[in-house]
Amino acid sequence: MTDSQTAARRGYLSGSTLKLIAVITMLIDHIGAFILSDLPAGEIVLLATGDFTFTVYNAFRLVGRTAFPIYCFLIAEGAVHTRNRIRYGCNLLIFACISEIPWNLIHADSLLFERQNVFFTLLFGYLCICVYDLLSDSRCPVQPQCCSFSCPASSFRLTTASSGSQWYSSSGFSAKSPSHSASPASAS
Repeated sequence: MTDSQTAARRGYLSGSTLKLIAVITMLIDHIGAFILSDLPAGEIVLLATGDFTFTVYNAFRLVGRTAFPIYCFLIAEGAVHTRNRIRYGCNLLIFACISEIPWNLIHADSLLFERQNVFFTLLFGYLCICVYDLLSDSRCPVQPQCCSFSCPASSFRLTTASSGSQWYSSSGFSAKSPSHSASPASAS
C-alpha cells in the first residue's frame, strides 16, 4: 500500500497530496501576479462594499497565499524525517541558487542578488529548526529557552519517545497525547 493510499484510508492528507495542493495554489498565485495584474480580467470586481473592492486578481492572490504555509510544513516534516540533514540542507541551497537566476531575471532584469526567492526563506527556516534541535539536545550547554516566546505555537512540540508520543510545553507541563492517555481508573 502506498503512502497516499494509507493516508486516504486513515483520513489525512499525504505529503504528496500536500505538495500537489501547494503547487496548484502557487500556480494560481503566480497567474494572478504575472498574468491577471496586466489584464482587464484581473480588475473584474467580485465584491464591493464601501471603499473595499475584491477583484479576480485579489481572489487569485488570496488562494495562492496558502502555498507558503504548506511548504513550511513540508520543510519541517522533511527536517524531522530526513536521513541526512546535511544533504537535505545542501539540496535546499542548490535549488535556492538555481532558482535565483530566473527569479532575478524576471524581477530585476539582472543577475544582481538584491532580493532573494522564497527558497532562501525556506532554507533559513530549515536551518533554524536544525539549530533549535541542536541546542535542545540535553548534552548542549546552551539551552534555547529564549526561543519559546517568539511564537505561541513554537512552545509546544510533539516528540516521539520510546513510551509513545508526548506533548511538551515550555512551562514544563508534560502529558501524554490523547491517543495514548491512560484511562481515569488507572490514573490513580
